[in-house]
Amino acid sequence: SSSWAGVKMAAPGGLGGGGGSSSSSSAEGSEESRLWELVAGGWRLLEEVEGSAEASSGAPAVQSQVQRGLALLERAARALAQLDLFSREESVEEVASADLRFLLVPALLGALVLRQVAPERRLDHLHRARDAFMDFLRLCRGYGLAPRTLPPELPPP
Repeated sequence: SSSWAGVKMAAPGGLGGGGGSSSSSSAEGSEESRLWELVAGGWRLLEEVEGSAEASSGAPAVQSQVQRGLALLERAARALAQLDLFSREESVEEVASADLRFLLVPALLGALVLRQVAPERRLDHLHRARDAFMDFLRLCRGYGLAPRTLPPELPPP
């Protein structure tokens, strides 16, 4: 089991949210701050689930955390898509440092999807997690942060 604990990010409000940058508007900073709160909340729930003694169980409390984390990260993913924060037309050097943390959203989403326990939906969960991880790898590859060759695509289920 992998842990996200090795990756340290500032708590909500620590990075972004206006962070003292005079070049961003306060509305932009506020929007980024709310987006980071969604991501950080989902990430925190993932870490709590992974740190739990019942992490791989279907315990209702654990599955409730998983569902709450998924909801937060799905909202963050939709907001990122609307903001069009990452463009195929730019290099990683052109992405604001405070925005780089949002590259992790698909990977965090994939990790939480794998924590769902519903034997009858296991294959669906595996496909959904793989799709999220592939989105993350494609995004990273687009910025030169991942190898050019990615795992092959699977046919739809």
